[in-house]
Amino acid sequence: MNWKFWKSPPKVTIDIMKEKIPLSTLIRWYCYDLGIDDVNSLVKSFNLMPVSQEGEEYEQDKSQKRMDEIVDLMPFFQMVAEINAKAISTIQLQDVETDDVADIEPELMEGLYRQVSFAALIAAFSAALEIGILNRSYGFLSLHSEEEEKDEQ
Repeated sequence: MNWKFWKSPPKVTIDIMKEKIPLSTLIRWYCYDLGIDDVNSLVKSFNLMPVSQEGEEYEQDKSQKRMDEIVDLMPFFQMVAEINAKAISTIQLQDVETDDVADIEPELMEGLYRQVSFAALIAAFSAALEIGILNRSYGFLSLHSEEEEKDEQ
């Protein structure tokens, strides 16, 4: 009898970038992964050089590949962003002890925090997968460390 569920799962190879990632690269990934319209204008505020048209096309292509890796996680990111927005805005409104609280619109504050949280999650996860800090296999995400790699050898 051949029991298929007794077979061990196939070996998964994990690629981890061993070189250092410049901050400028992470900034560019952030801009392209979030779909910023004029990346060259924004990167100037970080004192980075704008990229050429060819560089722009290359970065957009690489960004699309990174985004393809996390597209299934978008509902999760939205949920976490909403939780974070509600929690942070509620805490901030409770901590403000002035008469100016009446002027603050909780919905506006939540909307701002939701966008910031969502952007941070997208940027963090897409970069972490690209670098190899996170591994995506069989529909699951898992953390990967160099100790695990040594244990596998």
